[in-house]
Amino acid sequence: MVTSSSSEAPSHPVIFTTQTPYVLPSQKFRIPLDWKRYQLLQLINNALDLPKPVPFDFLVHGEIIRTSLLEWRAEKGVGESRILASSSHDLTGRPTRISLSSEIPTASTVASLHLHTSPLSSISTDVSGSHLLPSSWDGLVGVWDTSIPDYHQVNLERDDDRKKRRKTAPTNIKRKAPIAVLKSHTARVSKALFAAGELAKGKAYSCGFDSTVRTWDVESGVCINTINVPERPMLDIAETPDGNVLLTASTDRTVSIFDLRISSLSSSTGVMMHPATPSCIATSENGKHQVVTGSYDGVARLWDLRSTKGAVTSFKVWDRMKVLAVDWVGDVVGIGGEGGMEVWRIAGES
Repeated sequence: MVTSSSSEAPSHPVIFTTQTPYVLPSQKFRIPLDWKRYQLLQLINNALDLPKPVPFDFLVHGEIIRTSLLEWRAEKGVGESRILASSSHDLTGRPTRISLSSEIPTASTVASLHLHTSPLSSISTDVSGSHLLPSSWDGLVGVWDTSIPDYHQVNLERDDDRKKRRKTAPTNIKRKAPIAVLKSHTARVSKALFAAGELAKGKAYSCGFDSTVRTWDVESGVCINTINVPERPMLDIAETPDGNVLLTASTDRTVSIFDLRISSLSSSTGVMMHPATPSCIATSENGKHQVVTGSYDGVARLWDLRSTKGAVTSFKVWDRMKVLAVDWVGDVVGIGGEGGMEVWRIAGES
C-alpha cells in the first residue's frame, strides 16, 4: 500500500510517461503534493507489479524531482495553474498560463510558436500535455514540446514588413522553434492530432484540403500512410477513444469513417450524410460508438457508429448561423460558432 505522509495534503492530477521499456498505466493519478521520490517509487512499482522494484527517477518539465511536489512548485513559482494552447491567424501558436490560485484568475502568455507562413487552423496536445501539434493553411504540421526556453529560438529580424511588425511582440515571451516539421500535405491542413492508445504511441493523424488523411511517425517526421478520398476536402478530424476509428468532416456534406483495424485501408469504410457542411466532430470519452457533429446549418447531431443511416437525434443550436466547434466531456457538450457558445447535456450510451 502507498501512503501519504499527510492525509490532509492537497493533491494534483498527474499522468506518468516514460521512454523506458516499461508500460506505465495511462490513467491520471491524484498525487498528494507532499509526496517525494520514495512515495512515487512505491506507486509506480506497485502499478507495474514487478518481481523486483525498479529505481526510477521522476522529472517535471525536464527537471529531476529532489524534493516534494509542493516544494518544487513553490521553488518554481507554480500554483494552481493550467496551460492553454491557442492557435491564431497571426501565424503563431501561444501557450498561456492561467493561474487559479487567487480569487481573480490571471493569464499570461509564456511562449510563442514560430514556423508557419499562413494562418493556423488548429492546435492539439498529447495526453501528457508535453507536446503540441499545430496545423496550418501553409500545408505544414509543426511539433513542439511545452518546455519554456531561456532564450529566443527564432530570429525575426528579416526584411519582410510583416515579420518586422511581429518583431514588436514583448521580448519576455520566448519564441520557440519546432522540434519537428511534418511535410506531406499539398494543400491547407485543417487539423492534426496525436493518436490515442498504446499501439499507436508516437503517431499522429492529419487531414486537409488535399482530400487526404495522413498518418505520421512523429519522432522521425515521416508520413507513413496516406488515405486518398478524391474530391472530399476535409475540415476536421477526430478519433474514438479506443483508437480504432478515425472520422473526418468534409465539404461534400459527409463525415467519413475510417476503421484503422483494416490493415489495407485505402478509403473510407462508411459515411454519415449531412444536409449542410459538417464543420466539426467530437467523440464520447465514455463510449466508443457515439459521436457529435456540428454543421453550417446551425444544428448539432448525435450519431451512433453502429448504425449511421441517420442521426440518433439532432438539436437546433442557432438559426442561420454556423456551428464551428464541438467538444464532449462526460455528459456535457460544448458548442461554439457564429452564435456564441452553448452547453448541452447528453446522456451517454448504455
